[in-house]
Amino acid sequence: MPDVDLKYAFGLKPEKAIEYFESKGFRITWDWHEMLEDAHARAFTVAKVMRTDILQDIHGELRKAMDEGLTFADWKKNLTPRLKAKGWWGEVVNEATGEVANVGPHRLRTIFETNIQTSYMVGHYQRMMESTESRPWWMYVAVMDKLTRPAHSALNGLAFRFDDPFWNSHFPPNGFRCRCSVRALDESGLEEKVKAGEAAKRSTSGSGADANLGEVEKPLTRDGSRMYQATTVKTKDLNGRPVAMAPDAGWSYNPGKAGAGRIAVDKLADWTAPLGAMTFRDLGPLAAREVKSGYATWIAEVRKSKVTRHSFTTLGAMAPEEIQFLESKGVMPSTAAIIIEDRLVVGKKAERHKKSGDALSDAEWDSLPNAVLTPQAVLYDNDDGKLLYVMPSLDDPRKVKVVVEPDVWEKKVKMQTNAVRSVFKVGKEALLDKRKYSQVRGKIE
Repeated sequence: MPDVDLKYAFGLKPEKAIEYFESKGFRITWDWHEMLEDAHARAFTVAKVMRTDILQDIHGELRKAMDEGLTFADWKKNLTPRLKAKGWWGEVVNEATGEVANVGPHRLRTIFETNIQTSYMVGHYQRMMESTESRPWWMYVAVMDKLTRPAHSALNGLAFRFDDPFWNSHFPPNGFRCRCSVRALDESGLEEKVKAGEAAKRSTSGSGADANLGEVEKPLTRDGSRMYQATTVKTKDLNGRPVAMAPDAGWSYNPGKAGAGRIAVDKLADWTAPLGAMTFRDLGPLAAREVKSGYATWIAEVRKSKVTRHSFTTLGAMAPEEIQFLESKGVMPSTAAIIIEDRLVVGKKAERHKKSGDALSDAEWDSLPNAVLTPQAVLYDNDDGKLLYVMPSLDDPRKVKVVVEPDVWEKKVKMQTNAVRSVFKVGKEALLDKRKYSQVRGKIE
């Protein structure tokens, strides 16, 4: 099988792919199917590896291969002696079950191509997401040779909009050693390909849907003792022939989108406000999960320290509605990121709110990202230009109010950002003053 020319396909030195790959934690598995779907986007695993040190060796060499653009031959030459020295070569035995697997060049090639391809597609997904306004059509591209699975070849040339649900389950790779990719096209570019018979528009949603997605139960093991739910697309290929294609077991997800959640949080401060807001909304629960995970770790450390250390974390991101509203007021934030400082949890201001009886409970502090990620309402203070993110209290009829100052220089982190200035509970009536507050989105109930 020829080497996948990933550098040609996706460009040299894809930093986003490397960042994503580096962000993965380690997970020990014997059977690759023990980790299905987007778990693979969050953890680095290699089937039949039962020792973390071997995983670290493989991970480190893959990271080096991406960073330096090494070929499979170079990577294998560097890694093989280390694997042999540690006994992960030839017949490998699972001590818990006695199962035997063979490790050699073929398995190394699968490891190399699967991890490199998946990571590069994360970077490719992010670059395409940055140009959806000018190139809203994404065309499935298969390598049309005898090595490609017929089901993958059947999707070649089919173009779905970037926000079509099709891409949630069928964004490549769609199996081990899958070489498929995606190409972003503008309207005129797609029309040219359609006229030439090289592409066809498809949609799985709306009144003009000519493709549909459904869940099909398929065997996970050869003996059929274990099954899995596969997302199948049914449509017609470029020649009008019926197509029913489901990714292989464990691949019915979008690795670019799943891995992008973590990247989006890490890079939110670097993106323009409109791009950050749009990306966060598109990633939805994937970005929210990363925010909540980071916040949970942060607030646990803040409570443990019990003193202000001037530490910050990301609480969420402004939505496109807030960006547009602020722009109408003559303010364009440098970023969509909203950050919060530990002094609001354990500092003097927090103590004052406790004494006045309007402080948050521990459970409300734990759920605070929801105020930004899924607010009941967002208000604009007409007096001082701050935004108020509102969510219901978990303990009483009052509302939790998160006051955010837009586009302010935060000297402690040396950046222009949107900073939380106060967090406390208020009665509903205090937020209904239409002279003081303008409604940005949502409704106080």
